[in-house]
Amino acid sequence: MPLTINGIGTMYYGKRNLRTHPGKCDSCHKAVQLADYETTLFFVVLYIPLIPLGRKQLLNACPACQRHAMIPARKWQELKRSSIELSTEALATRMDSAEAGLEHLNTLAGFGELDEARDLAEALELQHAGAANVQFALGAWHERYGQKPDSDRCFLNAYKLEPENPAVLRAHGLTLLEQGQLDEARQLLGKLQPPHPEFDPTIFTTLGRAFQDRQRHAEALELFGLAAQAPGMREHKKFQQMVRKSARSVGQKSDLVPPVRLWQRKSVGLVAILGALAGIWLLATWYQGGHRTLNIINGSTTQLVVQIDGGPRVRVFPRNHVPVSIAEGLHRVTIIQPAEAAGEKSFLIETPLWQRAFVSPSCTLDPLESAFVYWRKVWYHEQPDDSKDQLDTHFGQLYLQYPRVDFQFVDFPREISLRNGRPEARTGLKFEPLTVGMLEDSGLQGEPLLKRAEQLLPLRGFELGDGLSYYYYCRAAEQEARAMNFFRQVLLRRPVALGIHRLYLSLSDQDQAGREGLIPFYEEQLRADPANADLLYLRSCLETRSSLAEPFLDEAIAASPGHVDAWMRKGYAMLSRGEFNQVRKLQGEKPNILQDWDLVDEILFATQSYTQLFSKLSIGDADLDGFLNVRRLYHCAGRDFQAPPQDLGEWGVFSRLGGDRLSGNRRQPNAGAGGLSRLAQQTLEGADHWVLEVYSAYLSGDRPRFQQLLSAVHPQVEDASYWKFVYELEYGSVIALAKIVDDWEDEVEPEDELLVALRFWLEGEPEQAGSWLESALAGLASGGRTGRAWSELLRRCREESISAAEIKDVIDMPASKAIYATLIAALSPRPNPEVIELAQAFNYDPGPPQRFLDRILKQLGSGAENVK
Repeated sequence: MPLTINGIGTMYYGKRNLRTHPGKCDSCHKAVQLADYETTLFFVVLYIPLIPLGRKQLLNACPACQRHAMIPARKWQELKRSSIELSTEALATRMDSAEAGLEHLNTLAGFGELDEARDLAEALELQHAGAANVQFALGAWHERYGQKPDSDRCFLNAYKLEPENPAVLRAHGLTLLEQGQLDEARQLLGKLQPPHPEFDPTIFTTLGRAFQDRQRHAEALELFGLAAQAPGMREHKKFQQMVRKSARSVGQKSDLVPPVRLWQRKSVGLVAILGALAGIWLLATWYQGGHRTLNIINGSTTQLVVQIDGGPRVRVFPRNHVPVSIAEGLHRVTIIQPAEAAGEKSFLIETPLWQRAFVSPSCTLDPLESAFVYWRKVWYHEQPDDSKDQLDTHFGQLYLQYPRVDFQFVDFPREISLRNGRPEARTGLKFEPLTVGMLEDSGLQGEPLLKRAEQLLPLRGFELGDGLSYYYYCRAAEQEARAMNFFRQVLLRRPVALGIHRLYLSLSDQDQAGREGLIPFYEEQLRADPANADLLYLRSCLETRSSLAEPFLDEAIAASPGHVDAWMRKGYAMLSRGEFNQVRKLQGEKPNILQDWDLVDEILFATQSYTQLFSKLSIGDADLDGFLNVRRLYHCAGRDFQAPPQDLGEWGVFSRLGGDRLSGNRRQPNAGAGGLSRLAQQTLEGADHWVLEVYSAYLSGDRPRFQQLLSAVHPQVEDASYWKFVYELEYGSVIALAKIVDDWEDEVEPEDELLVALRFWLEGEPEQAGSWLESALAGLASGGRTGRAWSELLRRCREESISAAEIKDVIDMPASKAIYATLIAALSPRPNPEVIELAQAFNYDPGPPQRFLDRILKQLGSGAENVK
């Protein structure tokens, strides 16, 4: 099953081809509506889906315990197709065979093709109208899938054909009983009474109970008398109860069951003993009920202060719990802090009276309703087996009570001592902060979901991930304006809710009205609080040019020297100006602040710090991204991807990516044979390995290999159009290139259109290049602030010369700047050597489209020399 820890892990998203059917869960054994559907497994961060891990088919998904069987969707479709094809072929060769028809019917139903199965059932019913066994089987099939009228009709057809068949007779009789035709059912089922060889006492007890429910007790007693002829039937307690009930109703004693003798009743001595035991029990009940342990939990980011029934104040630190002693009954909790959640709530601690003396329940109170609480039942075996483990989850519930918990707010031990080697179960209760993203699985929808998210956001400190989840909920409900209004109110909050500000800036970047009011808003806030580092940082985010942004960043750093966001944006501005060595020096001077910066890898690549990159990538994950990063490093360092590791840095990377496949002894003769290329083939799945191979073909400039891989795309690769785009950009037809981008429709990015425009320019087709350029400019102009800055420069460059300083001043990633700078150099009235040199400096990443841009820059460089 998917698993997330603190919002990071794997989750299912989406339900396609949903089919439900009644059944009993194999895990929790509850009778529920099981579901089969197709979904997508995602890697999530803060419960936001980022990386799709493949389509899956879930089978028999239980809504109670969430357990299910899972199979890759592609394999499920193949299994479904092959099974139905085999069944269809079998039916085609034996069109008159009822057995083949019924087999095909069950195959279709088993794979969810119920409409087609119903049509086949109807055809079989007509084709084999004279076969009682077929009609009976069809009746059973209809009954299994809840088609009661069809089931009753088929059972009736079978009865008309073979009225003496016991199975058919029983099915039709029970149908009459369900329809309330008691006399007809009795007359029909009476044929199976003793001494009939197919006599079943259950039939007559069921029939007798139906007469009993109709207050026809005399007839019920007659039927019970027939059932009593079965051996041992008279000793069954439930049977005795039914007989005595009808006997009392008709005012007579029945000899079907033995009478209750006097000696069987409780004696006076027993009554005295029970009285004493009851006294002891009442005393224990009184004491235990007055001394329950209540755990007050706090899943918010602020301190919680409460009073229980007006008693002393209880302080609970964030993400912590405090136990208090309390009696059973109805109580009132008063929230004093945080102020925005102040108020009173009621909760009830109660256990059944007969259990109170012997049960110590786990009582948990979440006054802020800000915790995700999960109860687990784990079975310990001699051999690991989690098939019977259970999980119960609660999203922000005020009060929870479980009858017994072995491990409360602590981890389960890895092992316990088993008595006689028998499996034993243990229970545990834990909690973690409830995030807004978790509410999606809480069952809330619509307005209740949005209100709950708005209550939770202040308790969570308005974190970015929570705000983003809330915005997605509003967008799904077509209430984006509600989210923006809510965020605008949060902008005035002090201290500054930095995450919500950054989210609002990003969202309002697409809104002209929202954009125009942001600069005056922040300037007004700064006039009131000029040394607020958060406000200064946010004001810098409104500037797309580093010359305008850095004064605000410098003021923010002066006001708060440890302001991480201001330092990161300052470093980002330096990186976007191509000051690679300076930003590398800055990262080295501020290791505590910029150690986990996402751009550290990019800085090391830009400064050719390959030795440090080997050390850093040796602690990465053994996934596709890890291999792609290391493949890029090997290419930049001039190392052969197929050669065995040579130094400690390469061995560290090799060992990390190899995982359990390595023996740990690098002196072994075959260790590292085939290098990382062979290790990737062993470690990665087929689709990921195909992507790595295509990337490698591009890096090495191996056009035949590139073309070969594109002609045999791995079947698990859902979309290879990006790599086809790269191939056509580098080697192929400009018409084919344009068609690929046209097929992307709304998913095309302006930078892709700019690359197509460059390709047409390279081919000497300025009209086509201009058309693609205009389309890209429209996309940039309607995008964010950075896009509009590039749109302005690209429009100006065709009429006037754009300096390298203007390009450097725009805050953007070097890889993007390489494309824009190349295009500006190509479109300018005359080649500018400084712009060409700048584009070459930004074009350091060996991945796509480096080689294409390099080809254009060399051509432009030669033109600039001729101009000189």
